Amino acid sequence: MADLLVRGAPRDADLVRAAQAGDAGSLGLLLARHRAPMYAVALAFLGHSQDAEDAVQEAAVLALRRFGDIRDPEAAGPWLRMVVRNVCRAQLRRMSAVPVADVGGPSRWTGRKARPTRRRCSNGTRCGTGSGARWRTCPRRCNW
Repeated sequence: MADLLVRGAPRDADLVRAAQAGDAGSLGLLLARHRAPMYAVALAFLGHSQDAEDAVQEAAVLALRRFGDIRDPEAAGPWLRMVVRNVCRAQLRRMSAVPVADVGGPSRWTGRKARPTRRRCSNGTRCGTGSGARWRTCPRRCNW
């Protein structure tokens, strides 16, 4: 790793090759360099900062185990973000629906369609049918 730092900031490909050769410092530098984009991906997937931090940590541990699987050393950043995406997807699959206590009141949604309603027309009679916010024209063609 020392010879990589002498030449300036090392490229990702150089860090990957050094890490695959057994240099733990190169792997740490690579993970530190890509931590912010990894966190951004996790936060976009999970929406909660603590869950995103957990996903980044789990992805870093998984990347440590599977670091020899990188085919293209130039694509270490996208590979790490892909690992984070897969970890986030696994976390989302593991999350189960949270049960909600029954309040005992009548349900707002009964599963049936709303009945057509009638409104008073300008001539005082009840006519016309409606469905939600969309009112159909009055069958008698009067103004509402």
